Amino acid sequence: MPPGTTVALSERERALALHDASSYRAAPHVTTLVYADLSETMRLAEKARCAPLAFIVASVAAALRQHPRFNALRVGDDAVHLIDEVRLAVGETVLRDADKRSVLQIARELDSVGWSEGSTFTLIDLSELGVAFQTPMIRQPQVGILTVGAASDNKLPLALTHDARVADGKAAAAFLSAIRRHLEEAQFLFV
Repeated sequence: MPPGTTVALSERERALALHDASSYRAAPHVTTLVYADLSETMRLAEKARCAPLAFIVASVAAALRQHPRFNALRVGDDAVHLIDEVRLAVGETVLRDADKRSVLQIARELDSVGWSEGSTFTLIDLSELGVAFQTPMIRQPQVGILTVGAASDNKLPLALTHDARVADGKAAAAFLSAIRRHLEEAQFLFV
């Protein structure tokens, strides 16, 4: 595109930009990064004939069940509502009760398209774009969002951005460690 060209934003792009700006002003964003070894996940993904993303989603859903503070919605400056149902937004798809689904069920549902409204947590997959890391804006009233980056030598970067008013660095590290453990062990994913 030549310099000086004006490009009009779509309604959706404009709405997201306004939401991101509002979210940034409303919540103190903190990002924590870990790397997970994908060796076992890749072996199982090949065996199951599905994308590794389904395993990542299953790992995040299980960790959300173990760390309910991240499966919550803000209801004010001093209040957070813990949600019993894990409603995980992945791109434009919302997986309801994601923690109760098998990897193969998740893989099938990831192919469907819908709007991510009503989700309690968001996962953004940047791996296909070759991006290792990005700090996204929290999608208020959610309290966290996970960015999955491009793996290098089977090391997958996982960056959690969360509302510092809801969880401290230790809670974020424990949540990310649970996701990493689920991915590296990958045994629970077929149960």
